Amino acid sequence: MNSGESVWQVTTDAPTDAELKVLHRAIKKIEEDTERFSFNTGVSGFMILVNELTDLKCHKQDILQAMLIMLAPYAPHIAEELWRAVGNNTSVIDAAYPKLEEKYLVETSKEYPISINGKMRTTMNISLSAEQKEIEEMVLKNETVQKWVEGKMPKKIIYVKNKMVNIVV
Repeated sequence: MNSGESVWQVTTDAPTDAELKVLHRAIKKIEEDTERFSFNTGVSGFMILVNELTDLKCHKQDILQAMLIMLAPYAPHIAEELWRAVGNNTSVIDAAYPKLEEKYLVETSKEYPISINGKMRTTMNISLSAEQKEIEEMVLKNETVQKWVEGKMPKKIIYVKNKMVNIVV
């Protein structure tokens, strides 16, 4: 194999929550764009989907098949070729259009900026259902925070829900 060639890889592993979130966000966008006849932004939605799936290193058959079904009205010939390449014997035209499941679009966590004395030093992914006390404990256990606090007891921890955490030393 030449170094310029890539390996075609499709797995039957179950999709992760991150992959399902990316897929369902694309289903919503492409469906809406197609209904409004906004085909250029629909194509843009496919490009975003492919880039995000590439970043996630997604090779899952379930995700790729759903993407190909959505692609079929935009690029029927290549969608059909790829549909066969992922292991199907029927036509992509006969497949049911993927259904949007809003549950995959609901955010369950947020990336919080963590500041020490007003200067951002790190970020932490924290569950949206976490209580202030839990968040304060998690933040104080963070290695980067411990490095900046230098073993001192914080005077105050300012927590602004869905915004930020600031530790005053």
